[in-house]
Parts: sequence; structure tokens; C-alpha cells
Amino acid sequence: MPRRPLAALLALVACDSAPPPIDPPDQGPPPIVGAPALDRPCEGPPEAPRFLAVTTTDFTTGALSIVDVEAMASTPDVALASSDAKPFAHEGLLYVLHRYQLDALDVIDPAAEWALVDSQAIDHEGPGSANPHAIAFADDGLAYVSFFGAPAIAVYDLGDPAHPRRSGTIALGALADADGNPEASLAIACGDALFVTLERLDRDAAFAPREDHDEVAVIDRASGRLHDLDADAPGIQGIELRGLWARQWRRDPDDPRGTTLLVLTEGIERLDLAAGESTWLVAPALLEGLGIRSYLQPQAFALHPASGAIYLASYREDFSEVVVHRVDPAAEPEAAAVEVLSGLMTSEQTLEVIGDTLWIGDRTPGAAGIRAYAIDPSSGALSPRLDAPLATGLAPYALSVVP
Repeated sequence: MPRRPLAALLALVACDSAPPPIDPPDQGPPPIVGAPALDRPCEGPPEAPRFLAVTTTDFTTGALSIVDVEAMASTPDVALASSDAKPFAHEGLLYVLHRYQLDALDVIDPAAEWALVDSQAIDHEGPGSANPHAIAFADDGLAYVSFFGAPAIAVYDLGDPAHPRRSGTIALGALADADGNPEASLAIACGDALFVTLERLDRDAAFAPREDHDEVAVIDRASGRLHDLDADAPGIQGIELRGLWARQWRRDPDDPRGTTLLVLTEGIERLDLAAGESTWLVAPALLEGLGIRSYLQPQAFALHPASGAIYLASYREDFSEVVVHRVDPAAEPEAAAVEVLSGLMTSEQTLEVIGDTLWIGDRTPGAAGIRAYAIDPSSGALSPRLDAPLATGLAPYALSVVP
């Protein structure tokens, strides 16, 4: 299929199309003044992954394909998906979130040959689509689905993990901007607290950012109340990020407490959730030197555990292709980043590093699929591990690791 302009993709997969105003948003209960005590680590992705679960699409329909990272083989089209689906693995099951204008949740069992074991609509009271964006799993059998299209978070009980039960809603209306919705996106549970990124976009101006940074809402999971980290400032204050358009976060491997995240915005931020502050690990100035000058360009990142290097996928300035840079935050500025891969087209987050292999989804017409590259342990350079990409049926859209 022809390559779609970035603006069209963003409008298609991230935003509701001219939804009616949300009036009035549910403000929810009064906030808790002060930060939460984080006594348990954030819930991270599965360890020792064996598979990549890859949602695929032609932007009309979609499917789920599986890559066996040990056998270096793929099984396309094991289940139906949709035009905007993201997979999330947890406790032996795969949860597929159907997002823009779809509002649905599927549960797939890898142990039953990837059979669909549950499918349900994501209910939303109010105008427009909920446009669910992410799932955060907690350590007590609860899960949280952030809504991009409405000022709310859905709470699910996983007492029967194969059949999630909607058990409540957390109101985010008190954090909304002028259009009544804060545009929640990423979500992660850390002990008794839930953290959710807020984009605060102007949907009457093509979803342009209203501010020069995103914010992270802090929520008490037991009560559903928001934390106000600065009672002297008007409104309810979360954690201020330094950049825009937070699209991905991972646990910081250098924090043994498990409460620090690395966040991809206009650079890569180190977000200390316990301290409630964020600093640049990879500053925008470094990326500007690579031609990454717009908040729309960065797309995904992955960490190489052996070297500590970061592999960053981003668009060229003209959005003609996606390139991958190897970034070493500890190196001298002139050697901190080098281009290691080019000529790709990717969507969402389809970049992972497992051991010494980098995996990436490529949508290039005529050559779409999952590509694998060996990482040189000394230089960090990449070399193909496969003569051709692994077939995924339709082109890759998003992926997650599965044990």
C-alpha cells in the first residue's frame, strides 16, 4: 500500500475524529495532597521472552502474528485483530486492546495455540469513543485501561485472568484541559499507585499540544483518588515531564528499586516516580544533531542490557523513512550517537532487543515483516541475522514480548 503521511496516521490511530465536547467531565473525589509512598516496584514486561506477539494491519483490517525468537520463525495470522490493535502480555495470557473507534478487549491464550478465550466491548458512558490506549497490570489482580478519548480509566478485576471483569472507573475530569479531556495514554502500576501520561491536546486544532510538556497523573489505586503533588499551585498537579508526546516508557535497569522509568518524548527522560521529577538522559539537543527536531519524529526505543546502549527508531525530517540510531548516554557528545539502520517504515512500537538480537517490524511495501539483527558486543553495530524478513501476513503495526 502507499505510504501514508504521518499526519494522516496520527489522526487515524491516535485521535478521535472531531468528537463532540465532553461536558461536563466527571471531576471525581477530592485529591490526596502529597506524593504516594512507593514500597513496591513498577510492574515490568515479562522476563525471558520466547515470542513476539505482533499485531498487523493494512489500516482497514488486522490480525495477530507470532514470532518465535529462539527458532527465528513466524506464524502469521493466528487470530483476528483490527486496524488499531496493541498487544500486552501478562501472567501467561495475551491481552489485545482494540483502540481507535473500536473500544474492545480480547484475551488470547498462548498455551492453547493462541486461541481467543474472551472478547468484550470496553464500555464508555458519554459521547464519542473511549479510544483505549494502554493496559497497566498491578500485582494484586487488577488491571487499568487508560482512555485517550474520554477523561477516565477503566478498572478490571483479573480474578479470572482469562475473563476480565469491569469493576470500576477512575475519573480524570479534574485534570482535563479546555476541551474536557486530558488525553490519557501510557499507564503503569507501581505498588499502590498508578501513573498515567497526559497529552493535553487541542482537538479543535488538529490535536496540537496545548503546552510544551506532558504530565504524569498520579493515582491512588485503592481509592481512585488523584494525588496533588503541589497543593499551592492551582488545580491538581502530577509529575511534569520535560518533553512532549510521551509515546513509550520502560523500567530503568539502573534502578534496583524498580520505580524509575525511561520515557521517550522529544528525547529520553529518566523519570524518578518516587521523587516526582524527571531529568534528561538523552537531551533533545543530541537528537537535533541527528536531524530529529520535531516531537513527531521519535517513535520507539529499546535497551541493550549487556552494553547499556539505547537503540532509537525515529522518522527522518521529511518522514520518508525510519532510521535507527545507537545512543550511548555515557559517551562523549561526538560519539554518543551513530546511525546503525535505515530504509525502514514502521508504525507504533515494533522495536525490541532480546539478548544480542534487535528485532524490528518493517512496513516497507513488498518487503514487510519482522527483521532481526545481531548486535556486535563490542561496537554495537548491527548485521542481518536473516536473509529476508519473517512473514507476518499484513504489515507489522505493534508488538509485545511474550514468555
